[in-house]
Amino acid sequence: MKSKTTKTDIVAALADSKGRKLGLLIASLPADDEIKEAFMALAENSSYEELEKLSGALEALYLNASTRDIDDQFKKDLALFKQETETGEQKITDEFLAKLSAIEEKIRS
Repeated sequence: MKSKTTKTDIVAALADSKGRKLGLLIASLPADDEIKEAFMALAENSSYEELEKLSGALEALYLNASTRDIDDQFKKDLALFKQETETGEQKITDEFLAKLSAIEEKIRS
């Protein structure tokens, strides 16, 4: 016999999932427990729309914090690549000018 899933069951499961996500986001905040508890109290008295906005804001904060190290490393790698490229270009330019000067000397003599 199939179990009948009602609309109420689906809504309850969705609310549970969203609540767990919000709890995880609050728990992962780089803040004191006092601030985290304040967020929990705020969440308890919020409408669904307010909870969605709070969850979205906390998720953005979480993602920004988790990618900060990656962004810093990327900036360092990019600066190193730029420096190496500029050095390489200067070397090529210097070699070209030296060869050009040698050719000019041959033509003059």
